[in-house]
Amino acid sequence: MKKNILITTSIAYANAKPHIGHAWELVLADVLARQLRQTNQVFFLTGTDENGQKIQDAAQKENIKTQDFVDQNSALFFALTKKLNISQDNFIRTSSAYHKKIAQEFWKLLEKSKDIYLKAYEGLYCVDCEAFVLKRDLQNGKCPYHKKAPEKIKEVNYFFRLEKYKDRIFKAIEKDEIRIYPQSRKNELLNLVKDAEDISFSRSSDKLPWGVSVPDGTDRKRKKEKEKIINSQLSIRNYQTIYVWCDALINYISGLGLKQENFSQITKKWQSFDRIIHFIGKDILRFHGLIWLGMLMSAGLRLPDEIRVHGFIQSIGQKMSKTLGNVIDPLEYIEKYGTDSVRFYLLKELSEFGDGDWSQKRFEEIYNGLLANELGNLIQRSIPLFAKLKIPETSSGQKSKIQIKNKKLSEIWDSVRYWNNFISQNRLWEKGKNIELQKLNNGIYEIAIELEPFLPQTNQEILRQLKTLKPVALFPRI
Repeated sequence: MKKNILITTSIAYANAKPHIGHAWELVLADVLARQLRQTNQVFFLTGTDENGQKIQDAAQKENIKTQDFVDQNSALFFALTKKLNISQDNFIRTSSAYHKKIAQEFWKLLEKSKDIYLKAYEGLYCVDCEAFVLKRDLQNGKCPYHKKAPEKIKEVNYFFRLEKYKDRIFKAIEKDEIRIYPQSRKNELLNLVKDAEDISFSRSSDKLPWGVSVPDGTDRKRKKEKEKIINSQLSIRNYQTIYVWCDALINYISGLGLKQENFSQITKKWQSFDRIIHFIGKDILRFHGLIWLGMLMSAGLRLPDEIRVHGFIQSIGQKMSKTLGNVIDPLEYIEKYGTDSVRFYLLKELSEFGDGDWSQKRFEEIYNGLLANELGNLIQRSIPLFAKLKIPETSSGQKSKIQIKNKKLSEIWDSVRYWNNFISQNRLWEKGKNIELQKLNNGIYEIAIELEPFLPQTNQEILRQLKTLKPVALFPRI
């Protein structure tokens, strides 16, 4: 029986153009989506996170309107999904009017559960993390991720009662009701949950106008409450902007609204999934494994089933940064080497759950050694033999016998090597080898089908060549 499955990536922050880390997460999620679609109903969601102070500051630095800034950067991320052959069903943008409406409706659910309250707050805020940070978590007074000193902020904000849900969250993770991969991230998350505190869920709109406004009703109802706690040292307007991580996480709900369904309809859609899988990077585990779960519990909605946490990509052992000039642009590699060569490197060379390394030298070794010399060579050797001896395309009867096994990429490559050896050992260029050639034809067809989740463009090209019997180099040597 087909299951209804939701697969999501984290939405990319649109303060800069895409880098290779964004491509990695997209490809990891896309492979699973393609595999599961073979026997299930899958909804695959990705998009861009376009609100928050970092976006506002970056646009001001570029001296352009914030909406124009996010429009141009979001377009680059959307282009990346197309260039990488990502099979998403929707690309959500959090600056859209529809997302803002859904985020405000979600906020009302949190308020209905009495989990939103006002509080005068003084704390340290990391603009790059878009989060308040604790002094104990800093390294030499700086954010451990962004190496910048946080800003000291003193204002009246709305808070979310996260601590209220920490015991439920802990039990759900500990008992694998929500499976966290790998185990090391599960252990890390359990430690984070133990120390969970209520979290600031808004910023003053006069300081942060770019984002989703707290619903008018909330601010009007709380006006007297604000007046009681505002003292001479705290200046605040009547209106607030929803905390960027609160609004960003709600994309997993708003992104389901392909026809801009109302809030009730898309929350029912969220509830209807048999399995929900989030792909995220290790730096945003706290937001997904703690804050998002608390929000869903407060709203009375189902929790995700899996959170798959990948690491970072370094460049020849160094962290990528604009200062070092070693940031890898995936679009440049795709333009030069092709889509599937980039997908292959990401899947072959990098471990899903650990940190990985991107090396131009290693990329070319893998391209020439595995793609050109092994897979490419197999097809270039085989197609002329099929054409010369008029070996027919794999029959429909034989096709129906091929079972989808969702093999690992390494297992598919074992088949590539097997059939390359089969050609040599059986001297298939000689006359009277029709039976062996038919076996080879069937074997290559099976390889093409198995490659579809990993290298969809190559899958289509091999099938085309089997049909036309006109060989074209899959991966010209470099």
